[in-house]
Amino acid sequence: MYFNFEKYYNKRIPKDAIFFDVGANKGDWSFKIKKKYSNAKFYCFEPIPKITKKFKNQILYNVAVDKKSSKKNNFFITKENVTSSLLLQNRSIINKFITFKDSKGLIHRKSDYNIVKEISVETVRLDQIIRQTKIQEIHYLKIDAEGNDLNVLQSLGSSINKVWGFELETWNSKNTLWKNQKWLGKCIKYIKSKKFVIAEKFVHGKGLSTDLLCVRKDLFKR
Repeated sequence: MYFNFEKYYNKRIPKDAIFFDVGANKGDWSFKIKKKYSNAKFYCFEPIPKITKKFKNQILYNVAVDKKSSKKNNFFITKENVTSSLLLQNRSIINKFITFKDSKGLIHRKSDYNIVKEISVETVRLDQIIRQTKIQEIHYLKIDAEGNDLNVLQSLGSSINKVWGFELETWNSKNTLWKNQKWLGKCIKYIKSKKFVIAEKFVHGKGLSTDLLCVRKDLFKR
């Protein structure tokens, strides 16, 4: 997850900024950003009930985000809620995983991908939320949807023009970790087609996945 996105903007983020947190989980990203932007408003999306920390100026949606709005969808909850997803896993890849510590000191365990529960969740498109709330600008969109990241971005439709910057995670090969996940090449092609610049890349997971920090071209600080 990125916390330094504003350094790539050629405009200042306003005090009453709007942030979207898709795949909020425990809410750690939003909580940290709130310390920098105390007057900001946060729209958080997390389908697993009762795990997201609540705070002032937060609107929490207990739904998943996808390209299609639907009342009932299977959602696969993994151990410690770490890698829960709308998408099924590619176990042929996971079976080769080992436990390791990354460059940031985070421990990644093969057991994090063990599915412990399956629930039914509602899905929404982000442009649907934007229309309902009449939001004019989103100053940053964090996406951490465990394989479904590009579908989340595409759910913005034409409202992607309201977004200053965003991040997503993708898989570096066409044989992806999640079934029906869009790999790095397709993600980059879509991002550039929507007139966004890839400002920063972070390769992790022993070189298997990449986080992309993207900024709208007209707002990118060169």
